[in-house]
Amino acid sequence: MIGKRMVVSKVSTRVLGFLAVAAVGPAAIFTMTSTARAQDPPPAGSSTATASTTAAPAEPPASTSAAPAATTAPPPKATDTPTATAPASTENPEPKKDATAEPPKQTGGLVDLGIDFAYGRGDAPFAAIQNPGSLAAAPRYTLVDAPAAVMSFILSGGYAFSPNTRVGMRLPFSAVGFSPEGSRSRNPLPFGALEFNFSYRQHTSETSEVFAALALTLPTAQGDELPSRDVLEAQNGATLDQNAYDRFAGNRAASRARGYLEEELYREKRIGLTPRLAYRVISDKLLIEPFLKWVNLVATSSSIKDGYLGMLVPGIFGVYRVADHVELGMRAWANVAYAGSQDDKKVAISVEPLARFPLGSAIEHVEKFRPEIGVIVPIIGTPADPRFIAVRLGLGVSF
Repeated sequence: MIGKRMVVSKVSTRVLGFLAVAAVGPAAIFTMTSTARAQDPPPAGSSTATASTTAAPAEPPASTSAAPAATTAPPPKATDTPTATAPASTENPEPKKDATAEPPKQTGGLVDLGIDFAYGRGDAPFAAIQNPGSLAAAPRYTLVDAPAAVMSFILSGGYAFSPNTRVGMRLPFSAVGFSPEGSRSRNPLPFGALEFNFSYRQHTSETSEVFAALALTLPTAQGDELPSRDVLEAQNGATLDQNAYDRFAGNRAASRARGYLEEELYREKRIGLTPRLAYRVISDKLLIEPFLKWVNLVATSSSIKDGYLGMLVPGIFGVYRVADHVELGMRAWANVAYAGSQDDKKVAISVEPLARFPLGSAIEHVEKFRPEIGVIVPIIGTPADPRFIAVRLGLGVSF
């Protein structure tokens, strides 16, 4: 009996143990599987999920240590992202700084050279020989208005040492042919007054600017002033300086051909100071410039009867761009002499229709090539009396 009970007891114990394992095993397996899925979620239904579920109970510490590694891995990637974009953000502004720095380099240090040529015909005062066919030892002279053909040149050059300031110079000279009636023709080659000038411009808005200049003319204009007719006829022809009178007459003819616009360049033996003001209005196609010159000429020789000559030269200049590199316009001015001799204190008005063909931008003051042509027509005053009309050609280059 005892033996049967022991057998029954062993059998019962094994049955209960089997039942306990059967009851607890699924719960443990479910718990471990949930933990493994929370740590490293694999694709649903894959064989990897089953393998990890089986391996999870054997390596719980490894799975917990791997989880922090997986969670700490993204921060370095997050920190790498700003460091990678930082250089790109710092490199972008640099070209912008270079672009803004380029315009001043282009405007500074601009050298310009020019030549202005005027060919005119009209009458000018001249000392003509009264007795060209006489065998007398000393010729006799008289004062006449002789027909003259004038070729007037003005050479110019300048340097812009800043975007708004410029220094320059001008040198006039002429070739004139006089053909008095009943007398020999003569051809003087006079030089005018050497001029040094300084100019400054200031923008007042996007489409306007103020221009100011000051010119100093040296007493290098050649010639001796012609006296009155009575005085000239009474002079001894043997001692008379015919070349000096001819150079004076040549400079007067050149000034008349230019409508007295550049009178300060052709007055003999005088030092001059000429301020000039202008206001420029510039749009895409139109440029308008009213201007005013104040000419002050002081004699440097006691032989000149009028020690001071004063003139005001108001005017206006305008051009309109009708096509690329083609501009049509007009310049009009008046010479109002308020100090000097009675012959000098007169008013002269002239106009000049013109055409320009610039290559460049007048607004930016970088016209690299500036040919132009105009016709100077006197309206009122001394140049108009003998109808001194001239054709003017100009050419300027900048580099």
